Amino acid sequence: MGDGLNGGVRALSLTHLGDVLAGGTFSSSGTTPINNLARWDGTAWHPVGKGVENGSVRTIQVLNNGNIIVGGTFDTAGGEPSARFAEFGCVDACYPDCDSSGSLNIFDYICFGNAFGAGEPYADCDGNGSLNTFDYICFSNAYAAGCP
Repeated sequence: MGDGLNGGVRALSLTHLGDVLAGGTFSSSGTTPINNLARWDGTAWHPVGKGVENGSVRTIQVLNNGNIIVGGTFDTAGGEPSARFAEFGCVDACYPDCDSSGSLNIFDYICFGNAFGAGEPYADCDGNGSLNTFDYICFSNAYAAGCP
């Protein structure tokens, strides 16, 4: 996949948008520096934040809100001290861009409503394990905050 990763991969997971997350012991993909935690978007590998240092990622769990939890042998995550366990903010391109169009519009609300009605994990915006009105509030807040 692309330039690959220059070391071992010990954990894989998928984001809600279908990107691949890889954790392990690696420091780059081609000329792109990556600290042991990467995201494949179908075209290239990208770092997830500042990644983890002084060890490796051994497990990855994607939460319902798009954040990820990683565990491993590291002592630093995102540039901050973090012994063996860390949470990274939403790694999906943009959580409220439900239809992945690249812009926020009414179709994202329709997409979210369909996901909610179908009981999809994506719709559990607040990550509490059940779908309710607070998920709509959470989605509305994420929508209002916009995307990077």
